[in-house]
Amino acid sequence: MNTYKILHKQIYRNDAYSIVPIRMEDRDDIMRWRNEQIYHLRQSKPLTEEEQDNYFNKIIQPLFTQDKPEQLLFSFLKGEECMGYGGLVHIDWEKQKAEVSFLIASHLEKDFLQEYMTIFFGFMDEVAFVELGLNKLFTYAYDVRPHIYPIIEACGFIRKEFLPKQIKSGEVYADVIIHEKEPVYPRLRLANISDMETTFKWASDPLVRKFSFNKNRITYPEHQQWFVNKINDKNCEYYIFQNQHQCLGSIRYDIENGDSGRISYLVDPSLFQKGYGKMMFGMGIELLKKRRPEVKQIYGFIEPENIACLKVVEFYGFSIMLEADLYKVTKTF
Repeated sequence: MNTYKILHKQIYRNDAYSIVPIRMEDRDDIMRWRNEQIYHLRQSKPLTEEEQDNYFNKIIQPLFTQDKPEQLLFSFLKGEECMGYGGLVHIDWEKQKAEVSFLIASHLEKDFLQEYMTIFFGFMDEVAFVELGLNKLFTYAYDVRPHIYPIIEACGFIRKEFLPKQIKSGEVYADVIIHEKEPVYPRLRLANISDMETTFKWASDPLVRKFSFNKNRITYPEHQQWFVNKINDKNCEYYIFQNQHQCLGSIRYDIENGDSGRISYLVDPSLFQKGYGKMMFGMGIELLKKRRPEVKQIYGFIEPENIACLKVVEFYGFSIMLEADLYKVTKTF
């Protein structure tokens, strides 16, 4: 299976459905669906097998190793059968936005478009807002299939623009409807390299060090090495808690033995006693369960003096046991 360098996670699942980085084996089906549905696509003529092969080899294949690809495409599967494809296209890394694109297999559109499109858009929320930390998604659709707009809007998108007679569709010029969606704030997203200085500021604050197991002063080079290792570790789910453009704290799960996660979290010291830790902790548990369903237990250690943290874990139903001079807290799913 191909993998995207930029993604921490490659396979996203929802019951029997999943998305995986676009598969070479699906290229002929995708070509046929595009040719059958050319009337609503930005495609001027039917594709040939040669053109499709060249596109996959010259355009798609390099995306897997790029640091900031212009698009991320996925095969949408039920079991192992491809039911459609799509992804994030026209990614603008500077403005932190991308277009969502989805094409269902032609023979499934009548009966399954709403169900499959809703599931796929849910996957794109996780890829865009959690994995990549994007701030906006949008759809760009010819106004020739009005039945898709209620589906898009039910997925949380808001109609933003009407562009008259933008693109030629068949023998006429089609209008374009644009819908947009932003993440729900506050949100959790994966930590990335841009968070290094902020997390160092938090970690080196005396109030944070007071409740850390290692109470020694940390240097920026030490933090830099540690931070890069963590964000690149596939067995670490490291999230930043964010409200609009303000980072509020972080929560991290180090996955051990495949099914256990050791939890660590902190709040920006300037925001202590505002309820952010409790909110982030609960959101972090739910996100971990969604992204890593194989994890059946989470645990951590708390110093007896950290009363606020003990109250948080007690609220979320953790068992608390004193071991030596620390409290071990555990929750099993």
